Amino acid sequence: MKKQTGIWLDLRNAWIINLPTEENAAVEIQHISSEIEEGGLGGGTLSKAHWSNRAGENQKRMEERRHHQEEDYFHTILSLLEPATDDLVIFGPPRLNMASKTL
Repeated sequence: MKKQTGIWLDLRNAWIINLPTEENAAVEIQHISSEIEEGGLGGGTLSKAHWSNRAGENQKRMEERRHHQEEDYFHTILSLLEPATDDLVIFGPPRLNMASKTL
C-alpha cells in the first residue's frame, strides 16, 4: 500500500495524520504547537526626541522574531514527515474571503 499522510495546520497548531499501510494498523496522529507569538507591540515609553524611530525598530524586531518562529514551526513539521510518504495532502482553515464565495 502507498504511504499516505495529511497535514492540517494553521499558525497555532498542526496535526500530522499518517494513514496505516497495513490493514489492521492504527492511524498515527502527531500534534505540533507553533509557539508563534501573536499580537502587536505592547505599551511602553516613548522617546522625547521627535526624530526617534524606536517604535519602528521594535516593530521590525518583533516581525523578525515572528518570521524566525514561523520558520522553526514549518521546519519542525517537515522534519516529522516520513521520507517514504507517497501521497501528501495539506489542508487548514478556509480563508474568510473565500468562505462566502460560491464555486
